[in-house]
Amino acid sequence: MNDFYRKTTGYLVICLVTLAGCTSMNSVELSTQRLHQEIRSGAAVQIKDYVEVVTEEGEVLSFTVTGLPGDAVVGKGVEVPVDSIASLKVRAFDGGKTAGATAGAGVVVLSMFGALFLFLLAAW
Repeated sequence: MNDFYRKTTGYLVICLVTLAGCTSMNSVELSTQRLHQEIRSGAAVQIKDYVEVVTEEGEVLSFTVTGLPGDAVVGKGVEVPVDSIASLKVRAFDGGKTAGATAGAGVVVLSMFGALFLFLLAAW
């Protein structure tokens, strides 16, 4: 019976981990001028967002936004002038992926419980 509780705990941990959420990087698809306007207005990126910025020089920078003074996107140890940003990706929570992962883990857990129940029923 001790093994039963250990397995049950393991399956519950799997379910809880999937509930933590799935994220993906969403590209902000706008013309360069419009992108700059959206960044300055705060519509494209906000403080605490994790971003991937590609500058006009081709430099790729990934960081968590700590400030938006209007003319730059600022992270720990990095400051990118808005006018030098060629493209922007923002990490976002994806509810669909989270729901799918949770449902999949739930099916696995229920299947394991069903198999265990049938095994115990047959042994009884």
